[in-house]
Amino acid sequence: MAAAGLLLFLYYLTGLISLLPKVALGAILIVTAMGMLEIKAMIDLYRMDRFEFFMAMMVVFAILVAGVVPGILLGLLISLIGMIVELSRPGDAVLCRHGPGKKFHDFGDKAHGGESLPGLIIYRLYAPLIFANALDAAWRW
Repeated sequence: MAAAGLLLFLYYLTGLISLLPKVALGAILIVTAMGMLEIKAMIDLYRMDRFEFFMAMMVVFAILVAGVVPGILLGLLISLIGMIVELSRPGDAVLCRHGPGKKFHDFGDKAHGGESLPGLIIYRLYAPLIFANALDAAWRW
């Protein structure tokens, strides 16, 4: 429906747009871009994950400096690099038994205060084991 409405608007009302000064069209584009930026979502992202916020700001900056298509391509490249960085350094934990069901929990979590099994270390890597993080996981031990 939106595409059909835009097509009808462009077909029948293009003459009205051509009469607007370029400053007014620029103002319309700036207001639209500010609405798409979603400042509150960026603030929430900053509070939740600063690395993701940094990547989002890099993409916004790339789009503003390089233009839309090159900025989006740079954003994809930044996102790919960020994904590789996060996959290469996953979280990990040594597990211990805790509770009535003797379930395993993170040994570093002081709230559980469980017991380790003698002669056994249970290690959990919080990521799929791929080449990028295999060496990192091996060097931790």
